[in-house]
Amino acid sequence: NTIPKPLLPLKGEPILKSIIDNISSSGIKKVFISIKYLGQKIKDYLGDGSDFGIEIDYLEEKEALGTAGCLSMLPENIKTVFTINGDISTDLSFKWLVNYHHINNSTMTIATRMYKHKVPFGVICLEGDDIKNIEEKPIKSYPIAGGIYVINFEKFKNIDDLITPKYLDMPELIDYFINKNEPVRAFLIHEKWYDVGDVKTYEKLNKN
Repeated sequence: NTIPKPLLPLKGEPILKSIIDNISSSGIKKVFISIKYLGQKIKDYLGDGSDFGIEIDYLEEKEALGTAGCLSMLPENIKTVFTINGDISTDLSFKWLVNYHHINNSTMTIATRMYKHKVPFGVICLEGDDIKNIEEKPIKSYPIAGGIYVINFEKFKNIDDLITPKYLDMPELIDYFINKNEPVRAFLIHEKWYDVGDVKTYEKLNKN
């Protein structure tokens, strides 16, 4: 109620500081931060970015625009956008991710994490109504979006209905590019990665 999530401390420093430090060390010097809820506190903490070796501007959302809507507020002269959610804790090299995006000439690159889920039941393999086998409480692994993306911004600017800021989430943008047959690729995260999206995860990370 009193602090925006990106400023919650992990091991003594805000989540956002570790993101900014990683960005700065990767060679990215111009950063835009989209703010709304308690956004002034983020501005007060980071200022113009000079203390972190970068230049920061702020995109102030008058109403929530989703995880991708704020991109339409960026300056026209940008060619490539690296974007990360403000509640991600990771050791991923952002420089490697951006290089991979350019080497593969991608329209969009999604940092991807393998997520393991233990099914608490016996899983039955069916052909019609015939049971072929049963696997007891298997662990399934799925690739998930890691909240970190690289986007060819010139392709983004060509989306006709995004001339003005509007609500847009990343899954919608991903689907749009795929439906237009644009190259959308995955970059697998092997490094530490956490989505600090709930109290349980936050407490676990601070405890460890």
